Amino acid sequence: MKDDNKVENGIEKIKTMIKKHNILDDFNDEVFKALVDYCIIGGFDNGKIEEYVIRFICKTNFNFTVRSNITIKKILNNSIIVNSETKEYIPILDFYSIQNYCVFTRDDNNKLQKHENNRIRVRFEIEK
Repeated sequence: MKDDNKVENGIEKIKTMIKKHNILDDFNDEVFKALVDYCIIGGFDNGKIEEYVIRFICKTNFNFTVRSNITIKKILNNSIIVNSETKEYIPILDFYSIQNYCVFTRDDNNKLQKHENNRIRVRFEIEK
């Protein structure tokens, strides 16, 4: 219940910030910096590599300061998603964005291979 209240309060703060700054039309760098601590690209979901996921770890205190306790170790420890959660974060929004894009990888002969994808998983999370 404590986690539910924290998530609900976080969602309400995000809604208030969005309404206050009218950011729905264009990207607003200041609001983004006030809402997001850091991003994680890729990870593991239930033991399976998920390369095409962008995770936005939201701030619990909405300000412009950079937290000093965010380390590579902390990010790696929270790159594993099990049953939609990590050790320290709760998802507040989790969806697939339909995007057509290409990814280039190298094969065994070091030649580039083109792969077409059509969706990216986007997650917004908040600390437990």
